[in-house]
Amino acid sequence: MHYAKTTDTTGGHYDSLMDTNAKCHFFLTKDAIPHLKESKGNIVNTSSICGPKPMAEVTVYCMSKAAMDMFTQCLSLELAPYGVRVNAVNPGTVVSKLVRHDHSPYQDDRIYQKFLEIQKSKHPIGRVGLPMDIAQAVAFLASDDASFITGQILFVDGGRHCVSSAVATSVK
Repeated sequence: MHYAKTTDTTGGHYDSLMDTNAKCHFFLTKDAIPHLKESKGNIVNTSSICGPKPMAEVTVYCMSKAAMDMFTQCLSLELAPYGVRVNAVNPGTVVSKLVRHDHSPYQDDRIYQKFLEIQKSKHPIGRVGLPMDIAQAVAFLASDDASFITGQILFVDGGRHCVSSAVATSVK
């Protein structure tokens, strides 16, 4: 993820985020639709609480995830007549290597741990998510137990989507 103010965002950063978080999902799904119709399969997209929730200094990321949310809901209407369900999970902060990419301040363990501590306080449940939290939500939405669920955006964020927007997300 590229943290930058809008004025500091380059065309390359914009294209990279939009290609990764929206364009590739669109075209992969487009190619998979015939198989999904035949198999009555389903799609569970991974979005983010940043889709519906504005956050400072991650504008393009938020835009790309808002696109994913709308894609999920539009596609659910398009594919429902074929018995294909389309949903999304929208995680809050999850312990992962995502923010620890090259040139990230979070490469430093001390800074990353400080980031996680700050993020814990932003989730009403009092902790950040774990990869298993997201995996279990995806498994449920992909299962027959969710056979009457389509077009949903499932927040897996410890209640973070219920609180006001964050003012800043990066470490200065």
